Amino acid sequence: MTPADFTPASHPAADDDPATAAAKAKEASRLMALKMVVITLGVILVALLVVVFATLAIRAFRGSKPDAAALAPPPALPGEARPARPPVQAALPPGYRLVSTTLGDGRLAVTADGPDGALVILFDNRTMAEIGRIRVSQDK
Repeated sequence: MTPADFTPASHPAADDDPATAAAKAKEASRLMALKMVVITLGVILVALLVVVFATLAIRAFRGSKPDAAALAPPPALPGEARPARPPVQAALPPGYRLVSTTLGDGRLAVTADGPDGALVILFDNRTMAEIGRIRVSQDK
């Protein structure tokens, strides 16, 4: 036997020490617990990635549509007639004429053209309340 073959780990007397054996057992149990934590976190990570990609795929193919129940007015009570929504009136300044209307992004845009330039009136799509006016004019 050469001196290189003789190491404390390969020496039979090194395994007989109870403190060393207990330390090795404790180390092995810690490594086993760490391995279980890593495996569990890996499984959770893969599951979350599947959820994210599935959600992206569903929204890409179906599109994200607003919930119809959120846009619908509240149901009428039994025996109660639903009142009609009152008409919305927006006064255009004198000399302006209606050019177009556009509906999108939860807003109704009414565009009018007049002597001072264009005027865009914005309404909320659900409540039909006026939420803003934009004047577009050319500087001369």
